[in-house]
Amino acid sequence: MHIKQSLPVRGKSKLHSYKLNVCFYDADAKPHVIHDIVVSGKTELTEVTLPSEVDVKAIYINEGQHGYAKVRFDPGSICWFTANLHKV
Repeated sequence: MHIKQSLPVRGKSKLHSYKLNVCFYDADAKPHVIHDIVVSGKTELTEVTLPSEVDVKAIYINEGQHGYAKVRFDPGSICWFTANLHKV
């Protein structure tokens, strides 16, 4: 999986470095968090390795709100969260 960082619409046209957490949810809505992923200010894409032991159903980038990120959910995560929000 990749986290894509894009240039801001307004202001300084440069990428920023920051840390954030990524949470993967399984079918039972159990969270699996990878802490302190460093998003580089030098490249648009940051690779995140999905945990192989988890059947990932949804992904939540910036879990805990530690980094500055505008999050856009993938279609699969939107469907899963819509159906399972009461479990999260």
